Amino acid sequence: MGKRPSIMTGPFAIHEGTVTIQDQQLFYRQMVDQGLNPSRKNHLVFLHEGLGCTAMWHDVPTLVAHDTGLPCVVYDRSGYGRSSKHLSPRNERYLHIEAQDILPRLLDLLQIERATLIGLK
Repeated sequence: MGKRPSIMTGPFAIHEGTVTIQDQQLFYRQMVDQGLNPSRKNHLVFLHEGLGCTAMWHDVPTLVAHDTGLPCVVYDRSGYGRSSKHLSPRNERYLHIEAQDILPRLLDLLQIERATLIGLK
């Protein structure tokens, strides 16, 4: 396999951590070009499907961040992957709650002003 071309302008970093939203610890991984101010740039946010987690994306977000120079974020919803166990039974609206309440709060906590969502089904 040949070397992948890149438009990265500075050191590339991967940050992992957790944030607390509605008493849940959510795991996230953020890939950024350290040469840019990531809060001002559009982020690509990778969303896993209903029963998945960040691991299902493998290294795709990292490669996309590296190849495009755009900051990328992937996270595990509560009860999945490296996030804490979901505290209450899920109902038919849980993905709506994720989209309307949880994701905007996550973006706020990570200081992401603009995002493009990328889903996998």
